[in-house]
Amino acid sequence: MIQRPAFFYQFAGLHGFLTGLLPFFLPVILWRESQSMALISGFIAMSGLVFLGSLVVWEKLRASRHGKLAVAGSFIAEGALTTALVLQNVESGLSLSGVALLALLSGVYGCFYWLSFRVLFIDQRNSHGNASGKGGASGNRFGNFQLIVGILLKVGILAGALLLDNGQDLWLVALSWVIAIAGFVLVYSPVNHRTIHEALSAPPVRMADIRSLELGTKVRAIFVLDGLFLFLESYFWVLSLYQLSSESYSRLGSLVVGLAIVLSLVFLAIKRWIDRTDATRVFQLAVVLYALSWGLRAWLGETFFSTTFSNTALFSATVLSIAFMTSFFRLAFNKLFFDWIEPGCEQVFILAKSWYSQMGVALFFSLLALYFWVEGSSEISFVYWMSAPLSLGYICYTRSTSVLPKPVYL
Repeated sequence: MIQRPAFFYQFAGLHGFLTGLLPFFLPVILWRESQSMALISGFIAMSGLVFLGSLVVWEKLRASRHGKLAVAGSFIAEGALTTALVLQNVESGLSLSGVALLALLSGVYGCFYWLSFRVLFIDQRNSHGNASGKGGASGNRFGNFQLIVGILLKVGILAGALLLDNGQDLWLVALSWVIAIAGFVLVYSPVNHRTIHEALSAPPVRMADIRSLELGTKVRAIFVLDGLFLFLESYFWVLSLYQLSSESYSRLGSLVVGLAIVLSLVFLAIKRWIDRTDATRVFQLAVVLYALSWGLRAWLGETFFSTTFSNTALFSATVLSIAFMTSFFRLAFNKLFFDWIEPGCEQVFILAKSWYSQMGVALFFSLLALYFWVEGSSEISFVYWMSAPLSLGYICYTRSTSVLPKPVYL
């Protein structure tokens, strides 16, 4: 039982550091090369489409005798993404074909990482619950994940920022592949064979099973909604932080690391409280705060760039509040998502969540790309203002809408 959480944290920790080195800066690099939100939105839409195609491949690998490749492939895909990004940037800047290649690799990496992560997380949660005779502690364990992996991610971000600012692109590639190969070897280590085999042992799931799963309309809508907001956080908001950091990689890295240190202390204090408190009440509070965070993002962007914004204390407090509200919401949402999956539904539920989320991503960001292209604008404050009321839709995610019957695998 000890090996399960050990491998999960090793897997997530290595990916956290690897993501921080360069993929975290992907929206910034796209912006520096294009100055176009239409291109960035189109990139996200293409990544979503690739994710959908990769999902089928990942599931076939998971259910085959080559199941370990479904997990190890995430490291190879992330190493390839870093290499392609650096080579495109070093040789001739970003071309449309280069953007398409990056979107392809980003979609494959996102699919292989997130599906593997969720399967491994549920497996170690279930093994812990079976061993202790208790369940429903996903808030505590996801808090542990956010703390440990979050620290490694921020260390990677700081290292990546320093290397980028000093033009050490090739060192980024070399370091990324060292970590990627280490992750690949870790997956195929005999020590982890049983852990990975049992985590991937669910019966095969067909696309027909996902489409026929008895999900309520509200659940499908929440899955679609969550995909949109995950990319708004990881692309649009990261880009906003970069612009608020005087368009400096090092300042962006320092800002993110500083936030991580403070938030780590906060989550040490509240992660057990979340498990002791009624999950629905915690989630409702988190949704309201999350909606407020998008209003603050819009206000901060408009205020910072339209006036001489010299109040450092107000700026710091606003950014910290946004970071806390977002992290608190993610912790509360993931607690519900993982705790409310019925035994026997895990694999099909995970695939359904990713399927509907990425369908929404592909459609929404295609329309957003079209809007930015037609308007000839790259102003994103209006997206944040629109996101504030839209995020309140999460409040529909209640136990009555998310409990599923046990599926029949064919």
